[in-house]
Amino acid sequence: MLVFILGLTATGYLINAFSPKGANLQRDRKTTVALATAKSGLIGWAVKHASMPGVLPCPDTDNDGLSNATGSNCDAYIGRLPWKTIGLGPIKDGDDECLWYALSPIYRDSISVSNRNSLPLNSNTAGTLSLVDASGTLLPSPPSPAIALIIAPGTPLSGQSRTGPVSLCGGNSSSPNYLDALASVNNATGNVSGVNYTFVVAPPSTTFNDRIEPIAPEQLRQPLRRRIANEIRGGDTPPTAGLRNFYNHQHYFPWAGNFLGIQQTNLLSGFIPYNDPNYAHPTLGTWLMNNGWYGVTSYQVGTDFQPGTESTFPQTCAGGCVTARSVNVPAKITVGGGAASWTARVCMDTATMTCPAP
Repeated sequence: MLVFILGLTATGYLINAFSPKGANLQRDRKTTVALATAKSGLIGWAVKHASMPGVLPCPDTDNDGLSNATGSNCDAYIGRLPWKTIGLGPIKDGDDECLWYALSPIYRDSISVSNRNSLPLNSNTAGTLSLVDASGTLLPSPPSPAIALIIAPGTPLSGQSRTGPVSLCGGNSSSPNYLDALASVNNATGNVSGVNYTFVVAPPSTTFNDRIEPIAPEQLRQPLRRRIANEIRGGDTPPTAGLRNFYNHQHYFPWAGNFLGIQQTNLLSGFIPYNDPNYAHPTLGTWLMNNGWYGVTSYQVGTDFQPGTESTFPQTCAGGCVTARSVNVPAKITVGGGAASWTARVCMDTATMTCPAP
């Protein structure tokens, strides 16, 4: 009886897997996993970037898995996913096609740190990839406008030729051979107008089968705020930069600064005093300043740790601390504003106080 039941179960599985409906489900699942993997890889790459957190790689225009740029510009803003650049393998959809990728130009990693003054990238920077439905109606925010799009091209449609040289992905780099048009919107070109692009999202049909996974602004901003907050506070142990490093050398935390980053005596709450010579961030200092991160970050220090308290080092919270995420700490910083902001605890490790997670 047990063998009979197992046999029926296996037969049912095989019938389902190899039926047209079952095959479609398998393809859809593979495509869903591929899109999610690529999205996670791109966000992780952007947030962990050593010197320019938040940037995204240019698209791959020659089908080698590497992003392509000339000078400060991407060679194209619609291309194949640069899977090798972000440290992944050649990710394929349910129809065994490698993924495509579109990028908001302002997020490109080819802009140097020194040229970011006029093109700042911080938690206020919007995406420029609009999404419309099959009727041409703009989708709400989120996800539109998006920062980037990952696109599964699906099986070739009529008129699309995907022959090309042998490679891990195969095929060619001509977007019209992979991406489709609908509602007067062509995903192969993005109906580009300046730096703004438009793409169409719709159910599959005999004339359209693109599947698009957007990176909405908040999906990148949320982990990015945490990275920036950790950099400003001084996240490594022992800290080599940021406010924690300041404390380790001065034995107090600085007064808050004005918008220019200059300490203001007796100011307990304001901006990061990044222009103080004792506050140093050799790796990301210019990036944080040129991209306006200090302008979207507030700082507050408790009276038990303000300048002048160094004679009692190591200080303790005797009533003059601040509260950050339900914990009393010497100081705190908040990156961004409103409900989407991130508050980080700024403290130090001493015999009397253990610094909780940021």
